[in-house]
Amino acid sequence: NSVMLSWNSSAEQCIDHYNITVTRNNMNPVDMISDTTSYVYPIDRGVEYCFTVFVVDIANRRGPDSMSQCLTAEVPEVPDIIPQPTNYPDDPDNLDDPVDVFIGIEQ
Repeated sequence: NSVMLSWNSSAEQCIDHYNITVTRNNMNPVDMISDTTSYVYPIDRGVEYCFTVFVVDIANRRGPDSMSQCLTAEVPEVPDIIPQPTNYPDDPDNLDDPVDVFIGIEQ
């Protein structure tokens, strides 16, 4: 799973690159990525990610942060698993007879 980040480049001519700060679950930043105007970032399901982009000029000065954009990749719903016996022992007094069980997934 991944998220595609993109933004409009600045009209300023002294821009060298953009940095992306990534945080997971409101913790300290986990990544600092330098790129031009887009980036694909790998994500895990059920984790909140926040991305902030800022510009760096040719003198290596940092511009103001963009507004943080946050997302949480959805966790798919797990279907109910229902065991369904497909045969029973022939002799109810003999519990050593095996019972076959089919595991069905209810959608």
